[in-house]
Amino acid sequence: MQTFETTEFIEARRFRFAQLSGRQASVTLSGLTVAGIVHSVLEDVSSTPKKWIIKIASR
Repeated sequence: MQTFETTEFIEARRFRFAQLSGRQASVTLSGLTVAGIVHSVLEDVSSTPKKWIIKIASR
């Protein structure tokens, strides 16, 4: 399971939609592409600016 953080609202929303529809999503981290089912999208309300923690179960 891969975990990463983003401050981009549009990207977080894309992963949330993929999670709710059960579709596979992909993201490029440090030049490495990770693809899989989105396990969770959590908003970190204690940070400024807002950030989201996304977990992807890679296949």
